[in-house]
Amino acid sequence: MMVRQLNMADFEVFYFIRREALRQNPEAFYTRLSDFDARPIEDEKRRFAISVSKADRFILGAFNKQEKIVGMTGFAQLHQSGYRHTGVIWGVFVSAEARGQGFGRQLMEEAIALARTMPGIGLARLSVIRENQAAILLYKQCGFKPFKPLAADPLLSGLCGSELHMQLDLKK
Repeated sequence: MMVRQLNMADFEVFYFIRREALRQNPEAFYTRLSDFDARPIEDEKRRFAISVSKADRFILGAFNKQEKIVGMTGFAQLHQSGYRHTGVIWGVFVSAEARGQGFGRQLMEEAIALARTMPGIGLARLSVIRENQAAILLYKQCGFKPFKPLAADPLLSGLCGSELHMQLDLKK
């Protein structure tokens, strides 16, 4: 089992696991599989390039013993006024065949460790659908606590209301 930061050479495996996430758990993501499939692959490659090349964000991949990607997550610093000290963990996913083997915990621990090294970042936030009790338990075990965001919080843009919002003080 290995978790590592993805780079441009990993675009094809990222594309595979992202599509798999949208297919297996559509309720957990803002992007619909049909929308993802309708976008030109060049657009996805540009978005991926930004996420793996800028200092304020990263994408992690989890790989099994056969070096197949089985999970992912991303992190991005917010840039809105009053939120620059905050980063968002997004796209947490472990494929069905790899669940229960520690990949989710390893992804979260690595994301938290990397976020703690980023200058100016003191808070990590995420949103999870309330029905996903396994993910909520994992996030709590990693130190995340539920919070009620303000109406103007950038974390709320585009959400439908069934999400639990959680945050972790990275300075502790």
